[in-house]
Amino acid sequence: MHETFDEFFDIDNDQGLWKQDELYWMKKIGIIEKYFTQKPLVLFQEDIKEEPYKFLDDIANYMGARYNKGEISLESIHKARTDKQLKMMRKFGTIFFKKNQVLSENYFINRLQSRIRQLKTLTVIFSSAFFPGSYFDDIELLPKEQLKKIAEHYVDDYAAARAYARENNPKY
Repeated sequence: MHETFDEFFDIDNDQGLWKQDELYWMKKIGIIEKYFTQKPLVLFQEDIKEEPYKFLDDIANYMGARYNKGEISLESIHKARTDKQLKMMRKFGTIFFKKNQVLSENYFINRLQSRIRQLKTLTVIFSSAFFPGSYFDDIELLPKEQLKKIAEHYVDDYAAARAYARENNPKY
């Protein structure tokens, strides 16, 4: 569990759980191109929010599949966690979860470990309903200054990925 955003992703010193290298789009696209003969379909999360059916059309056309739009519900099934729930997880996560926990290589034990972790996570998150908002600190979950630095750090790579998608995604 990570108490601060920097412990999860550290844009300044690259000491977080996620490394800076993991967020480069073009590097991943290059790896896919190296091992596959077909260029990848590159999609962006913001596009599904803006034009969900175009997003689904792009996937279906790329795969040579068809679907019925009338059978697709755009209603969210699982709402994102609230700030209060996430702050509860940050506050108590270090008690319930070991840092760098290693899961078993045995499939069944791994599944059991994963289910236990999931149960503990849901218990911590949903118990936040019993705590007043004043119990939690006012520290931002995603510090705006850090998000700005991250966006600036990856701006060229993101632009390159957008350009790649425009040039290589099939046109239907």
